[in-house]
Amino acid sequence: MSAAPASHESFTLTRQMAAPPAVVFRAWADPAARTVWSAPSAAVEIVYDAADFRLGGCDVVRCVEPDMPVFAAEVCYHDIVEDRRIIFAESVSRGDERMAAALISVEIVAEGEGSTLTVTLQLVSLDIEGMGSNYRLGWTAALDNLQIWVNEAGAGGRA
Repeated sequence: MSAAPASHESFTLTRQMAAPPAVVFRAWADPAARTVWSAPSAAVEIVYDAADFRLGGCDVVRCVEPDMPVFAAEVCYHDIVEDRRIIFAESVSRGDERMAAALISVEIVAEGEGSTLTVTLQLVSLDIEGMGSNYRLGWTAALDNLQIWVNEAGAGGRA
């Protein structure tokens, strides 16, 4: 079986949040919160083996789904501006197989009493056919969950 060539893709996802930037930022900064909202479905468990949310820090994360291979991600933070911006690099693998690398920017802008979240992903899929569309689906679902989590937190919910 020959490997598919590396492919490059960029996309941007935007969500309106019914909470101020500080609440949105806190949802990214807190690994316990991320385990709740970043799972793309109820069947997926997000496990942090290491969490170091700071400039220069790195997280090691596993995405566990019953009867499926475990995906691992290493996330390293390159820029963090509290309540405004997070820029990180992410590499995704399954066992010894590198699957993708991405540069991801998260921008949070105050809009009235709420905020606008803009996430831009620059992805390189490594010899994996369809990785780009799977990446987009996973991030879309996670940000939909984040929007629910943040909206509940901003209204006095579980943040």
